[in-house]
Amino acid sequence: MDRALDGVDTALISAGMGMGIGGVGLLSTIIAFPIVLGLEIATLTCGAVGVAGKYVARRLAVKAKKT
Repeated sequence: MDRALDGVDTALISAGMGMGIGGVGLLSTIIAFPIVLGLEIATLTCGAVGVAGKYVARRLAVKAKKT
């Protein structure tokens, strides 16, 4: 279970970094602003899901130790 959560977390971090880099590249052109806005929203969503996943993983680990 822990390995799966680590894999998902790694994928979310990688996706967030990739979209952030892509957003910076596209932001250099004014025409691509709507695309950049979508990428940045997706990046923030990946970050929020990653943080929530870490929190859930810690809570599940504590519950697993209790039982």
